Amino acid sequence: MSLSVEKQKKRVEFAAIPSSYARLMGRMLGLKMSELHLLLDRTGISNETFLDESSQLTAEQQIGILHNTMKISGNEAIGLELGTQLTPHTHGTTGLLIINSPSVLTSLTSLKEYAPTRIWFLNILDSSHGDWMEYTINFDLDISENTYKCCCEMAATVFYEVVKLVLGRPLVQVEVEFPYPQPVYHDRYKEIFSCPISFSTSELKFRIPMSLLNERNILADRESYKLALRQCQALLAKVNQGNSPYKAKVQKMFLSHSAGSFNVNDAAASLFMSRRTLARKLLEEGTTFKQIKEEMLSQQAANFLSETKLSTEAIAAMLNYHDSSSFRRTFKRWYKLTPSQYRQKYQIDQN
Repeated sequence: MSLSVEKQKKRVEFAAIPSSYARLMGRMLGLKMSELHLLLDRTGISNETFLDESSQLTAEQQIGILHNTMKISGNEAIGLELGTQLTPHTHGTTGLLIINSPSVLTSLTSLKEYAPTRIWFLNILDSSHGDWMEYTINFDLDISENTYKCCCEMAATVFYEVVKLVLGRPLVQVEVEFPYPQPVYHDRYKEIFSCPISFSTSELKFRIPMSLLNERNILADRESYKLALRQCQALLAKVNQGNSPYKAKVQKMFLSHSAGSFNVNDAAASLFMSRRTLARKLLEEGTTFKQIKEEMLSQQAANFLSETKLSTEAIAAMLNYHDSSSFRRTFKRWYKLTPSQYRQKYQIDQN
């Protein structure tokens, strides 16, 4: 869902996007120092800022550089070319978290939850449909049709590369849906995606069988994963603080209250607004209180199972479930595994 004009203007002006992506575009184009002005045209970015490893860009500047990249390259498939370069290793701490995620599920969850620490306007929603998990990808910015298509190509390729890295093999069972007509260079898509793809759909979607989500990442390192997770959580808090989204406010409230008993009336009262106003503000950010509650409860349940030796009954009580059987049913809906099966697969040694 699109942001309000006022909120979008505020967030577009917030500099939080690592300049490394812009430099990657410059390298792909093979630009010399004397040619950087072509890439930085109308962005207000100096060569010094562009070359500074620690510099960060606004969304408007990043999109401007992407627009210039498309113009300079003259390559209609530049979005796909860029996407193949955006491997997990290019995403900083988020990439480290993905690379060391214990499973396909945790790697995609890491991408979904912590993409805002790199590109805040990338919005990912997940939902289960029978034997499939579906990730819907949106961009909370007003951009041109060609730029939107380029962003879709990059995002879809990033998703594909993440799963391919964790599994260690090409993907043939996933499906990718693109929300625009089939381009003239559609054969290039077939070279990158060794899976079914379709065009002219309603939204950009990455669909993966539930059976693949449980596959383990044999190269994952537990200590690196825990370290990267703590760093990503700190980065996300910083980004959220800068943007002041209501979703982040509600999430923080969940963490400071009894998880299962916290409700929408409590959240609205804490923010000194009506329940209806809070619902509207959350919708502007593409979410609802119910979705946030599900996300928080499912994550807390998974954390308790993987990081502690608490019994299922104790965890159910802590999350305010009236009985453990109800918790077990809900947990299986979330992860397609029972709590005991999840713990067996993902528990971190407590020794």
